[in-house]
Amino acid sequence: MTEHEKDLFPVWGEWYPVDTLGEGSVGEVIRICRSTPAGPEYAALKQITISADTGNFRFARAQGMDASCIRYFFRAVLEETMGEIRMMEQLSHCPNIVQLEDYLIRELPDGWLVLIRMELLKPFINRMTDLLMTPSDICRFGIHLCTALEACEQAQIVHRDVKPENIFWQEATDTYKLGDFGFAHYLQRPTEEKGRAGTLTHMSPEIYAGSPADHAGDLYALGIILYRLLNDNRIPFLPSYPGPFTPGERDHALLRRLRGEDPPLPSAADCASNPACTQTRLGVPFTEKQRPLLEQLARIARKAILADSAARFPSAAKMRQALESAAGKVMENTDYE
Repeated sequence: MTEHEKDLFPVWGEWYPVDTLGEGSVGEVIRICRSTPAGPEYAALKQITISADTGNFRFARAQGMDASCIRYFFRAVLEETMGEIRMMEQLSHCPNIVQLEDYLIRELPDGWLVLIRMELLKPFINRMTDLLMTPSDICRFGIHLCTALEACEQAQIVHRDVKPENIFWQEATDTYKLGDFGFAHYLQRPTEEKGRAGTLTHMSPEIYAGSPADHAGDLYALGIILYRLLNDNRIPFLPSYPGPFTPGERDHALLRRLRGEDPPLPSAADCASNPACTQTRLGVPFTEKQRPLLEQLARIARKAILADSAARFPSAAKMRQALESAAGKVMENTDYE
């Protein structure tokens, strides 16, 4: 924590730092706390530093900027960050979007410090890897994230980077939420082009080929996450769990999908169709009653990431309805090949 940041506390007059939750190239996320009559209340404080510090100044000068140009450039970055904040406010009605509680901006000698207070949640990546998810858990996760993407579609907002690291879990209510709408997207390399939107592991073939990011790309990325949850956390075309693989084999698996090859059904489909199988290869147990749900989830996940975008779900609402129907056992005879 810098001296500028230490001077801020207590922030908003009553919040004090507890510990650091994570750090990035443009700031950090801190757990903060305040006292209330009902006991301590916690929140997450995201700090974004927008400044021409030594590293950024060197990058900027290499791009042909003088001091006045650098200040002008970083002012534009601040405006883009404010746009991201307004976007979060626009989505605040959706229970499956991380809730923004407040924000403030402090001017620094060489830029600005943006403070964003949000609800305190657990990273989904921990839920995904540390606590094995049952078929019902996976279905609930998919429905919640589809609801978040529906809200984005209605607001004409494209997330651009749906992946486990940008999803969070509220344990008390078992609610999954989409967050990190790119507050740092424009800041990580402030003097370089942004390039393709998203992460290769979750990118659709059409975006990889050069098409602009859109809602279909966000939904495809969610499909990849669902596929991984139903495929022992592995992306398509990797050897079956627990078989080993090399970095080269992982790259080849990525390219097969990105270049337009349709994936096979995730491994959960094999488990569901085998009467003798009572758990996934990763060791997640499922009951006989959950077997049809597991099979339907596998087919839904595959449909969501078919190479032909016209063969996928046309909207987050349609995918949510498919998941809800699978949970209600209404779709047992529906073909998702």
